[in-house]
Amino acid sequence: MNVEPIELAEQLEAVMAVPLGPGVRVAAVQRLKGGYSRRMWAFDALDASGLASAWILCTDSPDGVVGEDSLPRHREAALLAHAHRAGLPAPAIAAVGAAEQPFGVAWFVMERLAGTAAVGPLVRDPALIAQRSSLGRRKAQILADIHRLPVPDDAFPDPPAPAEVAAVETRRWTRALDRTPNAHTATMSAAVDALRRTRPSPPARLCVVHGDYRTGNLLYDPYGDAGITGVLDWEMAHPGDPLEDVAWAQLAAWRVGTGLVGALLSDDDWLAAYGNAAEVTIDARSLAFWQVLTGVKMSILAWRAVEATPPGKEHDLLVALFSQLQAQLDERIGTP
Repeated sequence: MNVEPIELAEQLEAVMAVPLGPGVRVAAVQRLKGGYSRRMWAFDALDASGLASAWILCTDSPDGVVGEDSLPRHREAALLAHAHRAGLPAPAIAAVGAAEQPFGVAWFVMERLAGTAAVGPLVRDPALIAQRSSLGRRKAQILADIHRLPVPDDAFPDPPAPAEVAAVETRRWTRALDRTPNAHTATMSAAVDALRRTRPSPPARLCVVHGDYRTGNLLYDPYGDAGITGVLDWEMAHPGDPLEDVAWAQLAAWRVGTGLVGALLSDDDWLAAYGNAAEVTIDARSLAFWQVLTGVKMSILAWRAVEATPPGKEHDLLVALFSQLQAQLDERIGTP
């Protein structure tokens, strides 16, 4: 999807005329860095009365690193709408379309929420460092609320039984590793063997797993009192065990040199905050399984990003990230 901003604005005006009414005008179209899986554009829409609103167009990307392990755009949009209706800090959905309508790829338009997702200020700014603990507890509370959502049929039409989710996710990421042969290290082989040998206790009930729940996917109000204002990037969501999200948040990739979960809380405090918010006792053996599985999952995605990135600083950072994840996996599985 390679279009000029003026052409894209015209297409968006036709799309936004449905939710906002005829006469809508689109302005300030700006391409965003949409990670490694999707393409996104921010834009403003003015209805016929001149009332302005802020939106984001999200489309499929032919070179995305998640690929078939991602929700189709229409199901992601359905899940976002479900979470928004439930009162979670998820964006509202304005429109959804298939490839031929009109961007040539699957797409949806979502509300552009206020706040920043920048993690760096939480590490460097003394005023924000003082807020890390409260943001971490709020992060845990929102995750617990996500896990209380009923699993929506329009997003997940064929969910597994609770007792099957560990095997389903092990198969999913074992197949993904087979499709990413250059990520198949000795550490990854040992981790997959460990996953196949063990099974966690099944969750009490199936829940919505966000799939990429990390501080960098949370919008927050850095110098106000709004706290966390949005949860982004639901593309890897799936029905499963809530401990998968808890473990994903603990990955080395999100600690950014702080040693803290998501640069916010110690591991003990993160687990206590989630356990209190969800009103559960976390089973250490089950959590250990999901810590290994999420390490395998993120290592695969990191290496796909390495292969999709030209030589340079970003490429080198991704290689270092992959090595960091491998070291954490070695620690998780007890590799000498």
